[in-house]
Amino acid sequence: MPTVDDLYRVVVACTTTKARASARYRAMTAVAGYAGLRPGEVFALRFADLVLPRDDDSFGVIHVREADGRAGVNWMRPQDPDFTLPKTRGSVRDVPIPPVLVKELRRYLALTVVVSGRVFVRKSSTSAKHWPDALRAACAKSDVAALTPYDLRRMYASHLAAAGVPLAEIARRMGNSVKTLLDHYIVPVAGQVEENENRLRHLYG
Repeated sequence: MPTVDDLYRVVVACTTTKARASARYRAMTAVAGYAGLRPGEVFALRFADLVLPRDDDSFGVIHVREADGRAGVNWMRPQDPDFTLPKTRGSVRDVPIPPVLVKELRRYLALTVVVSGRVFVRKSSTSAKHWPDALRAACAKSDVAALTPYDLRRMYASHLAAAGVPLAEIARRMGNSVKTLLDHYIVPVAGQVEENENRLRHLYG
């Protein structure tokens, strides 16, 4: 699994032109990679769901209230078991978002004229079709193995686990059980084996 630095390079590379759609794909990729939202939750995100501090060095929050299960059904993969499952009706989970995502969202909002309703969906079918293409091109430009929007969710889970965040907290943020987290999301992050070996060397002297 690519590192956090790889993720940031991919996020930046998603902006290939000055077109608004290009900026949208960059912000969508950042939300999926840094907040772990399902692709359908990214499409359903509303401006009212964003809590962004004035200070770009502070954490913000995303209130995840709904998901569009229709988004991207043509490019989901067999290992994406809960992609089309509806989010639990009426539930809300609060996902803390790091300063890097706060900055990315503020960057996108500065380019947006309409600041009510859904954040990303203007023409849902167009966005659902081209986001994976933009992400694939960004990965190639960044020399990172090809990723789908759903792979970004796996990156989020794997990076948090590698950082030592408790599994129960990761599962809560993602709206999954710990079992689902372990069965479908957490995979080794690049360089993690070497890092663990160094920790053991320090532990055992």
